[in-house]
Amino acid sequence: MPSMKRIGVITNGIDPDNTLAAIEAAKQMQMGYVDLRIVFGHVIETATPEEIHRIADACAAAELDVDIVYSSYGKCPVADMTSPKELDTLRAAMSAARALKAGRVRFFPGFYNPAVNEAEAAMKAVRQAVAIAEKEGVVLAMETETCNWSREPDFMKRCFDEITSDHLKILFDPSNLYLSGKDVIEAWNLMKRHTISIHVKDAAITARETWRNGGFIRGGGYNWVTLGDGEVPWKTLVEQIQRDGYEGNFGIELHFSPGAALVGVNLGRLKAFLGIKSPR
Repeated sequence: MPSMKRIGVITNGIDPDNTLAAIEAAKQMQMGYVDLRIVFGHVIETATPEEIHRIADACAAAELDVDIVYSSYGKCPVADMTSPKELDTLRAAMSAARALKAGRVRFFPGFYNPAVNEAEAAMKAVRQAVAIAEKEGVVLAMETETCNWSREPDFMKRCFDEITSDHLKILFDPSNLYLSGKDVIEAWNLMKRHTISIHVKDAAITARETWRNGGFIRGGGYNWVTLGDGEVPWKTLVEQIQRDGYEGNFGIELHFSPGAALVGVNLGRLKAFLGIKSPR
């Protein structure tokens, strides 16, 4: 059974503008860490040194670690991933991660387009990003996402077959994979060895035929819902995760109605899935 130290939240799911209040709320919920994507109303890559310092001080006071800094690097056409602009975005996130003693940066491997086979170009871009991470002393966590090449389990397998580096890991998002039309348990079995964190959220499909015909690539056709109210097979997945002895983290990601109350509801349901009892 995992401890609360392994459960955290992406702070903008609590409050995208008041990051310090979000950190305090995570502390009150007895979480073990926070992840950072939107801070003080903007992406963390554009955070000032003063803002980073304030976040570091708040986390220290709350006795919370920063686990992953969320970069938007790679959420772009594959051809743009090696552009100076995109690489500067990646380096900015790495700089923030080091300053916050996080050591991990989320990224993507470029937009997926079923009409164009860009797998080779995406692989090349990932190799370049990993080479930069090795020099910077940062671990890259590739998130499984509907609109990116990471939606394809075979592509993810190829990445880890061909890139043997301790600086490349997986941020496993079962909801994104489910929405992409993938079998979540099969995907987990393929990726579990490299997974360091799991996104916790749920979704309900509204465009059933589109989903059956290969899943969603862009937004639309589904709604984000409270954990356990959707279709993602969380109970089965958690049972498999626990059988596998997974030792990574669980990060609550709230895509709708940001607020501590709803994060708390999702936290309570996650704890129930994991068998963590709240103190009386």
